[in-house]
Amino acid sequence: MKDALAITKTRFKVALENQRKKFDKFTDFDFIYHSKLKKYDPTIPSKVFNPILWSFIETIVTRLLAKNPIIGYKPRESNDETQSQIMSDLFKYWFDKAGAYSKIVSWVKDALTYGTGIIKVDWLTTPPRMVKSYVLDESGSPIIDEKGEYMTQENPVIDYDDPRIKNINIYDFFYDPAGIEIDDCKWVGYQYIANIDDLEIENESAKELGKSLYNASALKRLRGIKTEENEKYNDQRRTATGMSSQTEKDETLDKIKIWEMWEDDRLIIVGNEEEVLYDGANPYWHGKKPFIKLVDSIVSQEFYGKGEIEPVEKQLHALNTTQNQRIVNVNRILSGMWKAKENIDDDELQWIDNGIIHVTDLQDAEWITPQNVTQTAVQEQNLATEIIQRALGVTDYVQGLQTPGQTAKEVETKTAQANARFAHKIKILEETGLKKLGDFVYKLYQQFITKEKIIRVVGEQGEVFISLNPMDIDGEYDVIPESDSTLQIDQEAEFSKFLNLFQMVQPYFQKTVPTPTGAGVVGFLLEEEFVKELIKRSGEKDIDKFFAKKGINEQNPTLPGQLPIQGTPGTGTLPQGINPETQGMPGI
Repeated sequence: MKDALAITKTRFKVALENQRKKFDKFTDFDFIYHSKLKKYDPTIPSKVFNPILWSFIETIVTRLLAKNPIIGYKPRESNDETQSQIMSDLFKYWFDKAGAYSKIVSWVKDALTYGTGIIKVDWLTTPPRMVKSYVLDESGSPIIDEKGEYMTQENPVIDYDDPRIKNINIYDFFYDPAGIEIDDCKWVGYQYIANIDDLEIENESAKELGKSLYNASALKRLRGIKTEENEKYNDQRRTATGMSSQTEKDETLDKIKIWEMWEDDRLIIVGNEEEVLYDGANPYWHGKKPFIKLVDSIVSQEFYGKGEIEPVEKQLHALNTTQNQRIVNVNRILSGMWKAKENIDDDELQWIDNGIIHVTDLQDAEWITPQNVTQTAVQEQNLATEIIQRALGVTDYVQGLQTPGQTAKEVETKTAQANARFAHKIKILEETGLKKLGDFVYKLYQQFITKEKIIRVVGEQGEVFISLNPMDIDGEYDVIPESDSTLQIDQEAEFSKFLNLFQMVQPYFQKTVPTPTGAGVVGFLLEEEFVKELIKRSGEKDIDKFFAKKGINEQNPTLPGQLPIQGTPGTGTLPQGINPETQGMPGI
């Protein structure tokens, strides 16, 4: 136990010393993202902050995460494809159940702000709680007892029993300085504040399953010990968001600081930097540290990535300084100084409508007008803004703002360049983030689903309930995020694009035509399937209502995907474009 405590203390100390300078920079980024000046220049009374970076980050997030991601699973062996579909449906169910979308948005925002975002993916089983319900008779009506009151019963309910995704505060995550990726690190650490009562409830739930989580004696010794919750960097983060830098301790709850020290095959949990609550094997079968790192821009041989603020930080300060100087200049022009003789009453120099300044000579008082530098300052602001936009690739057009004076070709070129940068960011999100997320989720389900589980999946056909057993999700799978699945689709453009395709391939639709020897089928494309897809892309949900039932026209029957005979029966006349020699399509 002492060995575990000494190891944990040493590693947290080493990590903090290694990451301290980065944490200092991250606090600067907090103030910039929240459009606040960290330090005021006493010589500049104006305290205006240009929120341009906030708008850039919000624009990028909406471009990257316009929709829920789609994750596919492919078996590494020749398993039934149905099993792969079950895994994909299971991910959809989990994504909705866990409220994962908002967590992933925060994850991506951390990556854009600090350059790096961290999430933890573990398994959470909430303790059962008793829920009242009426006792019903065979007809489904509540039963009334002999006292004339409705009979009730209590049943245990478990609200959540699935993988959990949790956003990790960038200041609370520590890593082995020798590592570049989480998998490369010998160890990673995570600190947070926990309620002792909650930890003891978890212990009781674990005992029912024949397991142990936390050292009960150590938890008992930690009760009543004062916990230092305030941390320098988290205090500064609260200040940046407009909150008080000091948080009052809730005396009604007994809280402790928790350190988790993860290795691939070991987990150490320490309370209040003095009691070892757990020292044992990694509780997860996948044998990995349950954290996923996402970076905005990869920096070679560095653990932390580079975000949207760091490359333009100094340019932002120049922009804010110029803007504040311009405002100060305008204020000084409107509230200028006077040059006056000693016999002039100072109160008369204050601006008063219809006021009078008493002088014996017109030269006794003279208004001093500062030079107007507004035009130059605006030019400097525009130049700084343009530099920031070029560095980050977030132009006015990308933000949906009006861009006058640009030709259609210029707009097309800028759009293509912006799309290329967003496609790169999407690829990083898919390969380094979503793929690992999908891998953790299915492996946790494989470990913790030990009996039948009913999941609800919402798809194109509505809600579907699927029954899962452990054997249904057994095996090894490759996780494949669907490319660009999170990007917003321009439905109008997609419809127009498919409509053009529909019109171009019409000559190749399958048709029944008369021939000198009898009826024949030409063409190799199914028209009905194309029509269904066209209606679907128009935005209609109920596609089947547009199609008549087949087999009604007995005199001129058609097959699925075919049109009625278009030639003249008995004459050998073929539809225009059909080659009578080959009964095929032009050029075939």
